[in-house]
Amino acid sequence: MELWRKATDMEVDLAPAIRSHLLTRRGPLLEGFVRVSTNWLTVLSYCNATGDDLVELEALRVEIASFSAWAETGISELTKLAAE
Repeated sequence: MELWRKATDMEVDLAPAIRSHLLTRRGPLLEGFVRVSTNWLTVLSYCNATGDDLVELEALRVEIASFSAWAETGISELTKLAAE
């Protein structure tokens, strides 16, 4: 998730063709990230854990929810730009 996020935000060194792809397809990519993170959270909602594993499971859920929120914010920003 961190690499997807950094690549989409152009925070890592990328080949020009990949950079161009990410810029032109940002909206659909972000929409895909929201779908994927929603599916991951659905799967994790059926997982149980105890002790330290519970802490790690909850941390993963929080990380995925944060990733989804980032993608949703990106979609909102693109929608605002398109309306201007």
